[in-house]
Amino acid sequence: MSDFKVEKGLAIPTSRRGKAVSNYPWTSLEVGDSFFVKFDPNEYHALKYLQQAITGSAYAYRDIHCQNFKITTRQMADGVRVWRTA
Repeated sequence: MSDFKVEKGLAIPTSRRGKAVSNYPWTSLEVGDSFFVKFDPNEYHALKYLQQAITGSAYAYRDIHCQNFKITTRQMADGVRVWRTA
């Protein structure tokens, strides 16, 4: 037997998708622009995880706001540099 209670007539709340504020300057970044994110070992265990977080944030921005938005990232000695390529 199931432990789930089926409920009828509940309104679906409005989506919060697209309402989140990014830590990165996606909206002001033009093609050819770049920015640097300093690595904080207290926040991320390794530089590659910071790079993955940045890339994930860019993909989320692209999916919601700008389908032709593309970036590339490079690990530097003390952080990650991000360039907008399209």
